[in-house]
Amino acid sequence: MNTATTQPVLEMRDAEGKVARLPIQASRLVLGRLETADVCLADPLASRAHAELFQDDDGDWRLRDLDSHNGTWVGGARIKECKIYFGDSFTIGNIAIRLLSGEHEDKDDEKDHKPWMTLTRPHGEWFTSLHEGPPPRVRSDHLSMVAQAGARLLTLDDPDQRLAALCQLMLQEPLPGRSAVVLRVAPDAEPQILCPVQMRVVGDAPPHVSHTLLEAVLQRRQALMASNTQSSQDAIELSIATEHLTMTAAACPLSEEPGGQMDVLYVTLPPGYAGTEWLALIVLAGEQHRHARITWAHRREAERMAAIERELQEARRLQMQLVPVLRTDLGLDFAICFEPCLAVGGDYVDILPRAHGRVLVTVADVCGKGIRAALTTSSLHTMVHSGVKFGFSLPQLMTNLNEYLLDMLQQGTFVTMIALEIDAANGQISSVNAGHPAAVVLDGRGSFHTLEEAQYFPLGIDKQEFIASTAQLLPGQTLALFSDGLSELPGPEGRLWGTGGVAEALSNVSDSSNAAAIAAEFAQRVEQLLTGRHAPDDRTLLLLRRP
Repeated sequence: MNTATTQPVLEMRDAEGKVARLPIQASRLVLGRLETADVCLADPLASRAHAELFQDDDGDWRLRDLDSHNGTWVGGARIKECKIYFGDSFTIGNIAIRLLSGEHEDKDDEKDHKPWMTLTRPHGEWFTSLHEGPPPRVRSDHLSMVAQAGARLLTLDDPDQRLAALCQLMLQEPLPGRSAVVLRVAPDAEPQILCPVQMRVVGDAPPHVSHTLLEAVLQRRQALMASNTQSSQDAIELSIATEHLTMTAAACPLSEEPGGQMDVLYVTLPPGYAGTEWLALIVLAGEQHRHARITWAHRREAERMAAIERELQEARRLQMQLVPVLRTDLGLDFAICFEPCLAVGGDYVDILPRAHGRVLVTVADVCGKGIRAALTTSSLHTMVHSGVKFGFSLPQLMTNLNEYLLDMLQQGTFVTMIALEIDAANGQISSVNAGHPAAVVLDGRGSFHTLEEAQYFPLGIDKQEFIASTAQLLPGQTLALFSDGLSELPGPEGRLWGTGGVAEALSNVSDSSNAAAIAAEFAQRVEQLLTGRHAPDDRTLLLLRRP
């Protein structure tokens, strides 16, 4: 398998011995006479789409003839398809082509080899921009061509393909470009080629790139055109001396990158095309590329956000599965309201049967919101269920949770939690409250009282030993556990509800005969309070009524 460590190169030699080298930046190249081909061969014996060079699944390069008229030749034999190794040559028409690894040096070619891009140092410093002289006149058919090119750029999601298509546009009629390339330029640094140089004629003289023009674009942050002839009033002297080549060049910024560097479209044109109308067309094409780049960036961001949304919806579905299914075989009447303020939340609610007719109920609130808090609630669910399975007492269960959270939580994060065990037969309650709002007992006649306030610090702050408190739930009474997402809601007068406000709202329901009726009427009251506003925190309510 070919394993070149540098970028592979196609070396092309025409009938006159002119040599050009084209860096390969794609895994598939179409060679032919078409101007839209990846490698345009200006040879009359080449077919429009003559052959393709591509990498197979093993990374090896293969050459395939595309039913060309004059054939593709390797080693004197006409081929349909064959493997090509680095250093191998093949012939299309009058052009001999070699695949090089990028490390290849052939000393016999040094006298003929011309660099693919020649950098020239300052010779003169005269430029023109779109803001100098009369407004450019651009023909409608030229505008139409640029608009069509912009539509094509919107179909290309690969950034390298968009750059290559932009460069190819510079060489298509009516644009008269000789060569085009996109360079990354930065102060005090050599330009970096970002895509293969596009040439109107393969084997033509390599493009000269003016340092002076690039430095002026970096300084002025605008598109500029320059020339090394005086053929018209708009022609401005270029830093390329006429003994090298008479030409016009345009440099158009495409994007600005961190560190002051800039991506620039650099186009060379014949010397008679120094008018600002041609610069205007190049700038319009650059704007089409910028529009396509931004459009694809927004599309990628939309796809990323859609993927995140799908993940959040799945996380919400999984979290809702952790909310216990209400059971009717425990001798108690239950209702649960659980509403995260985001896709997922940091509240945890659970009901678990224990030995000897006792039931464990708990509500916890993780400091924070969103995914991180939801992951902690999942850990709480696992730890509580494991503790119940192994028969830990209520104090031991809370101690284990506290020690686990001390190791697991980040500094400054904590969990408030209230856990109660109730005997369904006689209503005896054992409870531990670690920094959580107090539980409320509703008597069904409009009055209420709270159980003992929090005796302990929230979990995950410091080591502590827990002792359960006791209370009694009489027949017909309802026990309410809730998170501070309810007690910290603003009441009708703007003050926070507090524990008393939640208890009063629960005790004043019209139907207190069952837990579900209390929960439903209370939920309507909360929605009225939140009309037109987003809930600031997760809201959890657990009601337990002793028949």
